[in-house]
Parts: sequence; C-alpha cells; structure tokens
Amino acid sequence: MGISLLTATDWRRAVHEMLGQASRRVRLREDALSDQNWNETQLAPALKNFLLAGPQRRAEFLLADTRHVYAHCPALLDLLAHFGHLIEIRLQEEEPAPECYFLADDEGFLLRPSADNWNARYAPRDRHAAAPWHLHFEAAWKRAGAGIPARPLGL
Repeated sequence: MGISLLTATDWRRAVHEMLGQASRRVRLREDALSDQNWNETQLAPALKNFLLAGPQRRAEFLLADTRHVYAHCPALLDLLAHFGHLIEIRLQEEEPAPECYFLADDEGFLLRPSADNWNARYAPRDRHAAAPWHLHFEAAWKRAGAGIPARPLGL
C-alpha cells in the first residue's frame, strides 16, 4: 500500500531513509535533479555512506537532463569522481515517462507522478508493488545513452 508524502522535504527525507536501509543497489529515475537539492541536503553524504558500506553496492541514476548536475551538484560530481566504479549516471534519450522514482534493493520504492508533483507514494518494504518499477527502470536503463562520465581523481 505505502505511505503518502506531500512535499519535496518529505521526498528527500524518504530518499535519505532508503539510502540508510539499502544493502545492495539504489536507483533513481528523475528529470533533472533540479528539485532534489543533492548539494544542499544530507543526500550526498547519505549516498557516500551507502557506497562506503560495502564494495558490492551500486547507485544508478537515470536522468532526462544532466545539465543541472553539472551546474548545481558539485557534491554529487565529487562522489562520481571518487566512486565512479560504483555510481553511474545515464541520460534517458527517449521521451521519459512522467513518473519519478527512487528504488532500493528489490523491495523499496518511492514514487511520484511527475517531476513537479510531490504527492508521492512511499513503500520501503513492498517487493510486490516495487517489481513493476524495477522492470521499468531496467528497460529504460538498457536503452539509455551515455550520461555523466566518471572522471578518476587526478586525471
């Protein structure tokens, strides 16, 4: 069923919570990250902590537009430079679905109907309800083009 969230702050709080609970992989499908505040909130440190907790952890971001990341997310770009082997950001070249979602492992999901609608559904432990979103992400991920390249430090 899930919990309803109504604001961008609720969304960020839920993403932060899911990063703390995930043990293998997190995935984000978003338009541009422009409303996520990855640089001004605790999301970047939470992502770093998630990645540091184990060598098999992965973070996959599928964005319709990466320009905001380059212009306004130096903390996320810094993580990409340090953890390029664990983080991948791809560009969704096809017309993206309106839904934005965050997925944790195989069971948690956070879903909102569009980039500008924060009325989200949060289900941290609902494998059955999360399954279609994982399949949707996987299909879009395979079709996505190159996004933001990881740049090793010092190069």
